Amino acid sequence: METGLGLVLTLAVDDLERTARFYHDILGLNLQRIEPGRAFP
Repeated sequence: METGLGLVLTLAVDDLERTARFYHDILGLNLQRIEPGRAFP
């Protein structure tokens, strides 16, 4: 039972890391677009 729980937690953490990277990339791109001089080329 502990092994199953550990597997679930590992998968959940991996999913959170992937989601965090995904949003980090999106936010990074959005911030670059908002920077002065880049918003209106």
